[in-house]
Amino acid sequence: MGAGQRERGTVQRHAGRLARRAGVPLLLAALLLVSAGCERWRKGESAPAAAPGAGPRLYPELAQVAAVVAEARAILPRLPSDAKPLPLVPPATGASAPPPEPQLALAGEGLLLQPSAFPDLPPRLRLELYLDERSPPGGYLLVTDARGSARWTILDAVQRGNHADAFADTFRLIDPGARLRYLALLGVPYEGGGQHFRSLEGYLIHPLAGGAVSAEGAIYPLDFGYRQAEPPPPVQTAQALAERLAALRTASGQWEALRAHAAELREAARRLREAAVPPQQAERQRADLADYERRSAAAQAEQEQAAAQLRERLLAAYRDRAALAEAWIAFTHDNAYLWRTRAERRAVYAPLAALRTANPSLEQAYAALHGEADADLGAARQALEQALLREQEHAPPLGG
Repeated sequence: MGAGQRERGTVQRHAGRLARRAGVPLLLAALLLVSAGCERWRKGESAPAAAPGAGPRLYPELAQVAAVVAEARAILPRLPSDAKPLPLVPPATGASAPPPEPQLALAGEGLLLQPSAFPDLPPRLRLELYLDERSPPGGYLLVTDARGSARWTILDAVQRGNHADAFADTFRLIDPGARLRYLALLGVPYEGGGQHFRSLEGYLIHPLAGGAVSAEGAIYPLDFGYRQAEPPPPVQTAQALAERLAALRTASGQWEALRAHAAELREAARRLREAAVPPQQAERQRADLADYERRSAAAQAEQEQAAAQLRERLLAAYRDRAALAEAWIAFTHDNAYLWRTRAERRAVYAPLAALRTANPSLEQAYAALHGEADADLGAARQALEQALLREQEHAPPLGG
């Protein structure tokens, strides 16, 4: 048996023991360690530079941290059972800019595994992770429990993968008591029911009294969103709304054509009615006029029906776009948005920004339907304008 096989067997045995102690079934056994990228993370290989121009910064506890995370993941019933970790994608490299102030990147809650074994520790924590945009990042962890809040400073970090997709990040922190702590973050893309999701997980690990990192120590699994849809719901809604707005533009053009056709028939009937014809053609004139009037009435009815349908489409477009604006504002407070870099936030907002191309056709339909005289259309249009102003306040900046 090779060394790697012996290590995996040891992890599985530890996971089984931890599951039996916790009294819950073993649901997932070290999923992230299956992929080649995460296997490298577990072994502590090929770490990125700690800072631009610096040499590799590895710390020997990486393998132990990864083993503890694998054991903790194996007993968590909330993790999706159909999660299928993908190989890690190396992040793109580029010139680094001066780091801004740390910004909120993740917020969530943690529950202590085996609280009876650690009576002096709070059973529940509220955590907020603040990171700057260096690679690897600096910042701090704001930890809140029933006794109050404390700031834990990030000493250093090792990152694997691309945090917009699959990733495994490990942070070393120091708490106010000058004790070393570890935070492991995992991004696990997976599929379920024909949809794409991502599990965004955290594990706060307390070493033992002698400093050893082990599953015997205190572990807080952190819920940052085990079932995040990809692409995010506002993006999916924007893509669907773009199709409906395109259909509205088509319907508006068809209604304009119907209106023009009805006007042509009315004009033809008027000219025929006013035309002077010889007596022997009077009967034919009356028959032709009756035909034109019948066709004109049918065209008018078709135009009015199309106008009513267009009005309903326009009302729905106003209301759906306003609802999307509110959904976007809510999304900007979610971990699925906060975790993204500024460039990634701009990319995820792009489908909403693209909807602006429909504004001229919306205004054209509003004017053609005499929306200024329609109370419902006017109110929906005004509500949309207000919603878009609020959305713009939460839109990612174009540069920087």
